[in-house]
Amino acid sequence: MAKIRSILIVLLMTLSTMTMLVPAAASEGAPMDLHATTDRTVLVELFTGAACGPCVNADYGLDDYIANHNRGEAIALVYHRSIPAADKLETSETSARQGWYV
Repeated sequence: MAKIRSILIVLLMTLSTMTMLVPAAASEGAPMDLHATTDRTVLVELFTGAACGPCVNADYGLDDYIANHNRGEAIALVYHRSIPAADKLETSETSARQGWYV
């Protein structure tokens, strides 16, 4: 359960930092063109697991996000962890990467 919580925290932190990439709208309330305000590429890292039921929604959400952005706007890295059961896609590098965040 702690691993799932860690994954969700990292995902939420990643998504919340994306809002900081977009400057606040002008005080006049003019509509903001998101594509004109930034030239940065967002890197999204998602920790998931083949046996992780709650991770499915995050997986689909990330798929939708990436489908609506080109590579110049967003890049996704997905890491598999043995959460809550063994995952054959997990590597020692994946564990080390999550350990960097937690």
